[in-house]
Amino acid sequence: MKNQIVNILILNWNGWEDTIECLNSLMAIKYKEFNILVLDNHSSNDSFDRISLWAKSKENKFTFYSEKRLNIKRIITNPSQNLVLLKSKTNLGFAGGNNYLIMWGNIELPSNLILLLNNDTTVDKMFLTILVKELSTSPLIGAVGPLICNYFSKNTVDSSGLILDDRGGAIDCNIFPQSESKQVFGISGCCVLYKTRIVNEIIQKWGYFFDDLFFLYYEDVDLAWRLNFSGYRSIIKRKSIIYHKVSASSKRFSIFKSFYLMRNRYFILIKYFPLKNIISMFSNILKKNLDYVLKILFVNQNSNKHIRSVKKRYPIISLLGLFVKVHASVIYNFPTYLIKRNKFVKTKLVDLKKFQKVYAIYKKNN
Repeated sequence: MKNQIVNILILNWNGWEDTIECLNSLMAIKYKEFNILVLDNHSSNDSFDRISLWAKSKENKFTFYSEKRLNIKRIITNPSQNLVLLKSKTNLGFAGGNNYLIMWGNIELPSNLILLLNNDTTVDKMFLTILVKELSTSPLIGAVGPLICNYFSKNTVDSSGLILDDRGGAIDCNIFPQSESKQVFGISGCCVLYKTRIVNEIIQKWGYFFDDLFFLYYEDVDLAWRLNFSGYRSIIKRKSIIYHKVSASSKRFSIFKSFYLMRNRYFILIKYFPLKNIISMFSNILKKNLDYVLKILFVNQNSNKHIRSVKKRYPIISLLGLFVKVHASVIYNFPTYLIKRNKFVKTKLVDLKKFQKVYAIYKKNN
């Protein structure tokens, strides 16, 4: 693990308190050869100033650079802990924000490894040491992730990898792994470690790391497909642990969040699934989306765990507008995703039946 410098990428959107708690936990980790790149994703509050104030109070612990005094165009020969705070003029979303930080880091602070980390997390002291060690064991390992536990219920597993579902997307497995290392279809974008070499390979091969059009949600599923297509494995390490405040930025339910959750499943389906499955799965997603909207409309009559978090009735015009907007966006972007699909249809590296079998077993037991 000598000289394995890690760039830790964190996005902030109106969540300066969570971000500062996350940064404080990172200050205590055992692995020391890292830089932290924080992008304020056009917050509507004073997040940038709050995080800057905190960082300035910690400058004896690391070198702090804000966007107003960046002068670090150099190759790091002696690894140190640098904190860089940038501010975006627009909200780039999860996909665009991380793409920007990857590009910025490649130019300004080159690193061997790249860690994506949600700002609403805290981390165990050994989490990064374990991930870095695992990633170095094989050139075929493309991504390594920790066991993601619930911040408010430490013994509850929120994600031990992504499982392909029957509607074009993927779900977080919430089962505690039996083995120390577990191969999975993909890893939640909440926390995942990549080799910079592989990140740049994916960018060169497909033209992007995260698909900007996804903006928010399922971009990690989209990336998991391309890592699999490229022949790389994704591994979850049981002893590497972080704690996540689920949906702290976008809350449990919002029209904003639901738009991307509903729409981006279609994008996954168009890009990667066999033609024989698309028509039936399109119909399945359409029915699920309509059912989802109706349950929110009649919020007191639902039993779905996610929808139970809805605290108020939404006007029918807003919910029907959501439904129409989702499907209008799918139709508008359909030609774009047919073009993107052409890059994948001839690839046969992914054993789809294997991953779908995993979902069937998981669904039966949960």
